[in-house]
Amino acid sequence: MKRVLVGDFRLGTEEKKAVNEVLDIGRLSEGKKTRDNELLKEIPYGLL
Repeated sequence: MKRVLVGDFRLGTEEKKAVNEVLDIGRLSEGKKTRDNELLKEIPYGLL
């Protein structure tokens, strides 16, 4: 039987490090990382 993957993605070392930094903070709502990303992308809202 073939598996259908939903939301398949791949993370590199740098991305895994960034995700782990956020998880280590213990905050899964908007915070400094979200604001920094919004400024970097010059957009008023970020995706959580």
